[in-house]
Amino acid sequence: MGEDDEKCYYKGELGDDLDMKKVLEDFIERERKLQQVGDVPNHQVHALQDTPSSKIRELELQLSAANEKIKMFELRISVADEEKEQEKRINQELQHRLTEGDNLRKKHYIPSNHIF
Repeated sequence: MGEDDEKCYYKGELGDDLDMKKVLEDFIERERKLQQVGDVPNHQVHALQDTPSSKIRELELQLSAANEKIKMFELRISVADEEKEQEKRINQELQHRLTEGDNLRKKHYIPSNHIF
């Protein structure tokens, strides 16, 4: 699994895919930088990280990432099932052709080791 499998994306107003966890991390980082220069009181920066709503948002992001992983696994399973079905059809067709060939050989009395 790559790192991309764990990301939650949001379609932005401009149609861009945004990694919501990255957006949240960038926001917190900007707030930390503001705090360092004294524009934002220290307790507000910590409040951004520790509020119940931020924890809920983080859990929502994790849930969304888990749902994306589930979708990827379901897609892989679906592809594997389709490949098995295709292999089964090919084997049946080959078996049918072998049977047809044997029947024609018997009908025309051609030995199976005959070279054309």
